[in-house]
Amino acid sequence: GGNKGFMHWRVEGQTDSPRPLMAAADRVKAKGRGGDDWILGVISELHPDGTYDVLYDDGDEETHLKAELIEPVEEDLNESDDTVADSIDSFFELFVEQLMGGDMYKRLPPEKQRVAADKVNALRPLVREELEAIIEERGPGATVTGEDMAELIPRVMARAQQGT
Repeated sequence: GGNKGFMHWRVEGQTDSPRPLMAAADRVKAKGRGGDDWILGVISELHPDGTYDVLYDDGDEETHLKAELIEPVEEDLNESDDTVADSIDSFFELFVEQLMGGDMYKRLPPEKQRVAADKVNALRPLVREELEAIIEERGPGATVTGEDMAELIPRVMARAQQGT
């Protein structure tokens, strides 16, 4: 896995293992802003001291980040949706937003919208089970794609109708 096509480099005089050399516009995740969470972005500049400037997806930029705080992210070229869910619950919220954002839902009268919302929320345990199965199969940190969603939603709906 990882770092296919990335050149490795080591700062002169350093003995730690070589790191991938990333170039401007490379897709990365960085542990920036003094936190422990990975934040997606792109390299905006590489400095001679081996540090990088990163432009985060949310528009913020951080300068002179050490290389050990940055990892390349291999782009999935088939992925058309940039939405990332970091937990099953946030994933479910995205799932609900997509369902509730549809024209069909918006055309329902308010009372029917409430009934539909209740039905969708009742799907949460089924969505959780399906996602946990994907994670178990692929391992922690697995990416759930739009394709996975296209397969997952009909399975969840079928299970809901069967009452399982």
